[in-house]
Amino acid sequence: MRHGRRAGAHRPLAAEHAHRLHHRVVHQHSGNAGPDPVSIPAGEIEAWIATFFWPFLRIGALFAVAPIIGTRAVSTRIRLIAALATTLVILPVVPTPQPPEVLTIPWLAAVAQELLIGAGMGFLLQIVFEAIAFGGQLIALGMGLGFAQMTDPLRGVETPVLGQFFSLFATLLFLTLDGHVRLILLAAESFGWPPGVLVGWLPDAHLAIAQWGTAMFVGALQVALPAMCALLLVNFAFGVMSRSAPALNVLSVGLPAALVFGPLAMYTALPALQQVLDYWLEQAMASIAAIYTR
Repeated sequence: MRHGRRAGAHRPLAAEHAHRLHHRVVHQHSGNAGPDPVSIPAGEIEAWIATFFWPFLRIGALFAVAPIIGTRAVSTRIRLIAALATTLVILPVVPTPQPPEVLTIPWLAAVAQELLIGAGMGFLLQIVFEAIAFGGQLIALGMGLGFAQMTDPLRGVETPVLGQFFSLFATLLFLTLDGHVRLILLAAESFGWPPGVLVGWLPDAHLAIAQWGTAMFVGALQVALPAMCALLLVNFAFGVMSRSAPALNVLSVGLPAALVFGPLAMYTALPALQQVLDYWLEQAMASIAAIYTR
């Protein structure tokens, strides 16, 4: 009993000692606490978001339409990551945007303008690649291989096999000539017009791009003309043979001959393809610089 009373008497003392120790620890922690967190005004956060948002619109639209990265072979996630990374890289050289008030008609017009600028630059280069692919299709028709079609993984449509070959060849040449690097540099230079600011030259600029549609047919003829001329001579020779020997079956002899001489003519036309692609890429880059940079 006496031992129990002593234990009971010590319990309040122990509780009081623990309370004092806890109070001392709390006081020390409160004394060593750092400064209060700095509050960032909402206006500065909105300015940071706007600084990144407007360049990202232009770069994202460019990557969505540009050749190679804008094809179906590249997933949307990779395209988005590439656009974000490119925007972060060129952000230091982008002037501070002065956009209108959010969700107003001028703001929506500025958003549409940024998307059209990026899409216009990518579409202009896409015309060059389509011209090369179209030239390959013309050669395939001259060789009698127009029926040999398969789904193009880059565009998602059925095209002749030779058209896909020329398209892949143009892709390799574009990367070899550092076309992707020059395109990013032109995109950075296009921000000489501050993002988010409406300008009056937009209709004239896209009218000039629309006039580039004729370049697709001109470039396709430049690619296909050497091989088509050689195949025309082969067909002319078999036409003369059929007139001199009416019993000769032109279809059974002419089609294998076209399949033999066609690849040879195409092989001799490959150096000209490099010159044609280099020329039209230079023209496209010069047009982009003339329209979208200052």
